[in-house]
Amino acid sequence: MDASKGKFNSMVVGKFLNSREFEVEEIQDRVDSWVTKARIEVRKEGKYILFFCQNLEDSEDLMALYNTINFNSALLVLKPWRLEASFRSFNFSEAAMWVKVEGIPVALSSSSFAEQLLKKLGKVMLFDDKSNAPGPKRFLRVLLWLRLKAPFIPGAFIELHQGKTIWVDFRYEGVFNFCKRCGRIGHKQRWCIKPWEIAQQDVECAIVTACNQEACLMLGPNSAPLYSSKIYGLPFIPMFTTTTVRLDRWRTLSEIISSSSSSHSTDGDDKDEYDSKDDMDHDEKEEDNDR
Repeated sequence: MDASKGKFNSMVVGKFLNSREFEVEEIQDRVDSWVTKARIEVRKEGKYILFFCQNLEDSEDLMALYNTINFNSALLVLKPWRLEASFRSFNFSEAAMWVKVEGIPVALSSSSFAEQLLKKLGKVMLFDDKSNAPGPKRFLRVLLWLRLKAPFIPGAFIELHQGKTIWVDFRYEGVFNFCKRCGRIGHKQRWCIKPWEIAQQDVECAIVTACNQEACLMLGPNSAPLYSSKIYGLPFIPMFTTTTVRLDRWRTLSEIISSSSSSHSTDGDDKDEYDSKDDMDHDEKEEDNDR
């Protein structure tokens, strides 16, 4: 019994927020390339990925540094296993992501202003060191607690003096497999089964809720993408689409590409919202990189 308890104490459970299925051998090959203190064994239990860490420090560091990681452009959310936990008790629908805020006027480019702008999107956890430093900034970078199964907010309107309104972009680091129709991660537009009219209503509602209620949205023709590639906060290159995990040194939060806390609650997460087909490409120019 004690041995079993120790095994669970060093276990991490993960779930892909993606329509694709990955074989355990494929995941194990990638995990074997990680820099760790001891081997980590991978198993699957249905849609859950179990990481059995032989060294307790590996499991602790994995959660502290890489609570969300990317695997072939798919987002994998990790949670620490607790002895009293059951699979249905984990909440994989929320996590923290680094978000770049671009387009704020230089005179207003402060973390306090950005925090007011972002508070309707999710909980602001921290800004990176550069964002907190004085002086003009091209963008601000913030770790934001988000609902991962809701439509992502591509940006917000902010009202300046004399009624002038400008648009500010939100760019999400760690998001690659994204649907530009419904605004959700896990599949691409070509495989989305949500009707355009319903997707438009959902996205418009999400944006208006996060912005000025009187803001006028300008949408394209029917079936046109509701998002642009600005939603991607990182380039579509292998070093970002598949996270290189290193547990041999401690890193500051500002060095981490994406991270989440170990939220632990029941939210009906067993009910999957990924009912579209798998998509193996990114944008057209990145098609070869995602295969």
